[in-house]
Amino acid sequence: MARIYALGESLLDIIIKDGKQIKTLPGGSVVNAAISLGRLNLPVYLLSEYGTDEHGKQLEQALLYNNVNTDFVYRHNTGKTALAYAYLNDQNEATYEFHKNVPEKRLAIKHLHFTNDDILIFGSWFGIDPEIRKEVKNIVTLAKDNGTIIIYDPNYRKVFLRELPNLKSAVLDNFMIADLIRGSDEDFQNIFATTTFKKACEEIKKYNAGLIYTASRKGVYLNFNKITEYCKVPELKPLSTIGAGDNFNAGLIYGLHMKRITKQQLKYLKKQEWKELVETAIRFATNVCMSEENYISPDFARIIKEERLKP
Repeated sequence: MARIYALGESLLDIIIKDGKQIKTLPGGSVVNAAISLGRLNLPVYLLSEYGTDEHGKQLEQALLYNNVNTDFVYRHNTGKTALAYAYLNDQNEATYEFHKNVPEKRLAIKHLHFTNDDILIFGSWFGIDPEIRKEVKNIVTLAKDNGTIIIYDPNYRKVFLRELPNLKSAVLDNFMIADLIRGSDEDFQNIFATTTFKKACEEIKKYNAGLIYTASRKGVYLNFNKITEYCKVPELKPLSTIGAGDNFNAGLIYGLHMKRITKQQLKYLKKQEWKELVETAIRFATNVCMSEENYISPDFARIIKEERLKP
């Protein structure tokens, strides 16, 4: 059976607005995507790490409740589970402050086995962190060598701009490994100082990967194997933008998984098939924007599952 692997940071998001703590939720880019996929009862496996402290136990409980397999999570007892304080502005857009206390031994994951039916997503700081770069690259390379579809989301934020000269080589290395790059306009502005889809394509054409470029309210652009496409996004007033990009990724993975698309089949997809994949991803992201959670709602998950059963 085809599996979905989510490689990335696990933490607790502490949501704050107007100086008040609203709620605490499991967070991290791939965790958000994994929980959405778990709510759809897909075979999703988290490749990550967190502590055996109370925050770690809270994370573990939430992941298992949402059908996310944690067999490949490294649980450490010499550090603490990471926390992210998310401050919402008047437009409900978030800025982050991270608190971490990591152990000396990191990401000690064993017995991984990938196949050419699987999908792996990774990215954000976890994908380029020098402290675990070796471990992350070993996992991603193993997946690549076994024909797994690899999706990379750089999620490169302004907070890392000063470190770009030291980190850019890892970002570009990840571009080289990936089959699909899903990045926002902000990501490419921060990495390449580019402000348009066309210029982002010029940068990515150096790598053997497709590009899905999300530009917030301006829409979504695709470039893969000489196919280009543009999809509008619905106008809405979001309750929160936390997890929107992560759940775009979840929707994309959902579409690939349900269509049973393998790495070899990616290059043969037609324009209409790509459009359907992107539109599904937009639906997932839109649902999350209308929620105070970081993942698709249980009601939305039920609707998607019911659609799945229709002839």
